[in-house]
Amino acid sequence: MYNYIITSDDKEALNDKIDEIIKSANMELDVSKYDLVSDDIYDILDEIRTISLFQTTKLIVISSAEKITEISEAKLNDLTKEMNNLNSENIIIFTSLNQLDFRNNMLAQIRRFSTLIDVNTKNVSFEKYIKNYVENNGYTISEDGVNTLASYVDSISSLKQSLEILICYKADEKNITYEDVILMIRKPLEDSVYELISAVLDQNKKRVFEVYKDLNESNMANPTGIISILINKFHELYNAYIIADMVKNKNEAEKKVSEIFGVSIKRAYYMVKNTRNTNMREILRNIKLLDELDYNIKSGQIAPDLGIELYFLR
Repeated sequence: MYNYIITSDDKEALNDKIDEIIKSANMELDVSKYDLVSDDIYDILDEIRTISLFQTTKLIVISSAEKITEISEAKLNDLTKEMNNLNSENIIIFTSLNQLDFRNNMLAQIRRFSTLIDVNTKNVSFEKYIKNYVENNGYTISEDGVNTLASYVDSISSLKQSLEILICYKADEKNITYEDVILMIRKPLEDSVYELISAVLDQNKKRVFEVYKDLNESNMANPTGIISILINKFHELYNAYIIADMVKNKNEAEKKVSEIFGVSIKRAYYMVKNTRNTNMREILRNIKLLDELDYNIKSGQIAPDLGIELYFLR
């Protein structure tokens, strides 16, 4: 019996790892899928014990592994007995989109008979993923296209969706360029907001209104929504500033911000970058101005579009 536990913060990345295991087996597999949220352990055990109709090796994928902590001791004992069956060639893969605490005795018993694989997308090179995906589909992509697309996504799921769009779009030429990425893939709202905050902090009014206009014209957010996002991001910047001030090394600061906020290194880079271009007094001033603007809009004292433009012009 070959057993794995795969944890990940991204469903697509988790499924990709399962596919890797299937390919590495280099044989025909009878694949079954179960979920501990809805399926009983004894149904899964019946699947494990039943000989495949085609005499092929079985691969049983069991989702929501964190629910192991809720089953009975008797069920757990029967499950681990099958997992430790040295005469079986079947493969069991437990998966979870949550981090598992193996200090829990029930999870520890599952861990004892399994290989643990943690697929954290913060540690995945999106650039490498893009190149491999494109190449495996018989396409090419320019270097600036790779870098731009990688900067637009923060999960394997969104990356695969974007790649599928580009591959369909360039089906005839099979060559993806920077211009294709700009044309077909929408820049994430957060990226535009970080860019807007950078322009606000730099007091670059021309750039402020360029980004604001792009946000409005692309229907990514209305003035009221942008104000709410700016308030949130300036509060985020306040906390990031404190962290970056404590950790002087830039790379260490990005890593710390990434861990504390649960964001990708790319997002952490922008957050730390903005802390280097400002000071605490300026951050607090913007929070106060935005809070006042938000109150004035909600109380009907000023129109949202006029209010945000006056804030940018202050």
